[in-house]
Amino acid sequence: MENKIDDQNMNKYDEVLFQSLQEMTEKLNDSSENPVSLSLHLWQMGIRDAEAKDKLMHETTKLVFSGRDPLTLTYMDFHRAFAKLYPNTFNDPKKDGGDIRYILTWIGRIMPRVYPVAKNIHIEGGADEKHNS
Repeated sequence: MENKIDDQNMNKYDEVLFQSLQEMTEKLNDSSENPVSLSLHLWQMGIRDAEAKDKLMHETTKLVFSGRDPLTLTYMDFHRAFAKLYPNTFNDPKKDGGDIRYILTWIGRIMPRVYPVAKNIHIEGGADEKHNS
């Protein structure tokens, strides 16, 4: 289920909690090079699926361990895989680059084989920013 955060679906207490989490990640220099919280990042992207991290990790693992040299994987390989899961979120390859790099770098910190892939992929369309949502 994908929904954007807006005033209609966030009560004032949720908003304070959300702002607090954002402030903490900012203090920790959250970026695609230093991902702090994948859960918060996915929330900011509009993904409300409690299993999103597991699903994205599973798709990443399938690609990285597919038998092909993982360093030959491209940005579009990951974009296509993630778009199958969340087509309303990963719908513009020219704007989704920073989010994909963030996800891959975060996963790479717990799955070392993914980290060099995250650093190696070329983000097409120059969309390699911290947050693109």
